Amino acid sequence: MPTAVVRIHFASPVEPAAFERGVAFLRERGIPLVEYTAVASEEVLNEISLLRDEAQQWTPDDAVALCAEAFGVSVRRGPVTYVSRGTNADAESVLARFDLDGRVRRETGDDGDIVIVTVSGTDMRRVPESRLHTALEAALNAEVRIELDAAVNAG
Repeated sequence: MPTAVVRIHFASPVEPAAFERGVAFLRERGIPLVEYTAVASEEVLNEISLLRDEAQQWTPDDAVALCAEAFGVSVRRGPVTYVSRGTNADAESVLARFDLDGRVRRETGDDGDIVIVTVSGTDMRRVPESRLHTALEAALNAEVRIELDAAVNAG
């Protein structure tokens, strides 16, 4: 699975000194942060972004409690996005999020890689193709073609 970026929004702004203490608290507990959010500046800060991969023992919901404790303000979880490196594993992760099985292969075209994702036509009845296509293109930063195959789940 790719690395998730878990955004935590503060209910009230956090002053730089309190932010630095909160960052130290999170780091002491092994929570990796997106570096640009870990640097306090002269301005008040309204959110922080944490990095989570499969090896992390905390969930995005755990992050809410940790950050409330770390920064001393009410917090809420913001959007969770994913770091993508454009690999086939990233495409497979997108398929898994849509609860789809499929095959991923690459072909070289005139303008670069073309990623062909083959999924079951039966499975695609419950997933809007445009949503899947958009998610795959965002994860891969490449041209994506979706092919439907009646036998993709059979073997």
